[in-house]
Amino acid sequence: MSNGYLSYITDNDLFDCIEFLYNEYEKALQGIDYDKFFKNRIDTFKMTFDKAVNNLNEQSWLAAELQRQVEKTITNHVGTFHEMLIGKIDGYTNYPVGNSYDVAKDDNTIFAEIKNKHNTVTGTHIVSLFNKIKGYADQYPNATCYYVRIIDTASRDEVWSFRSGPENPDTKKKPLYEHPRIRIISGDKFYKLVTGVDDAFKQLCEIIPTAIEEWISTKHAKQGSSMGLFAELHFQSKKNERSLFEEIIHINYPLSRYIGF
Repeated sequence: MSNGYLSYITDNDLFDCIEFLYNEYEKALQGIDYDKFFKNRIDTFKMTFDKAVNNLNEQSWLAAELQRQVEKTITNHVGTFHEMLIGKIDGYTNYPVGNSYDVAKDDNTIFAEIKNKHNTVTGTHIVSLFNKIKGYADQYPNATCYYVRIIDTASRDEVWSFRSGPENPDTKKKPLYEHPRIRIISGDKFYKLVTGVDDAFKQLCEIIPTAIEEWISTKHAKQGSSMGLFAELHFQSKKNERSLFEEIIHINYPLSRYIGF
């Protein structure tokens, strides 16, 4: 297929990435059955306020709740979507889970660890990530190594420098983590770096809704993964002559052996 959507990868390559993420949505949502849906209990007060304040019908609320329950899983897969897409750019390769790095330039001059959001890595994990990336820099002295945050708080491309850990009693400062060839970079700057196109990230943001719609219509993909659970709850509520929300309340609290239920 010709480069109809983006100048730096083919439409077929873009659709491969879309298909991956779509399938992960399907698997995550289909994995939530009756038991899993109620496993961590539903906040029925929030449910009731959400419905009233946001003017949601029962099916819309249920779809939103299912989305909330799989959000962390899907966020991780969105990061993989970007890794796959960048790996389809000429001169770059995306390495599967288990390899040392997410993406590398084929001439070993660029290595990258890609995270979807600026708050994905926190606490002591930041030091672990830095040391992991430093391993690439030490192994490849001609390489620049990047900690990529696709959704960052600001557009950036700078040496990654931070302090972490216990303070030194002499200097009253925490240990400094810094390396001249380890950089922290936002999604827009990294897409610009690997594609050579100034607004490559903006282009992706603008075309992705239309590309998803085309892929769905072309593949005749099924939409509405919450329908199975909705149908089950809807049937049960009708059988018990309750609304869907009343049924969720009557299921939710007896599972916790709450008084009166």
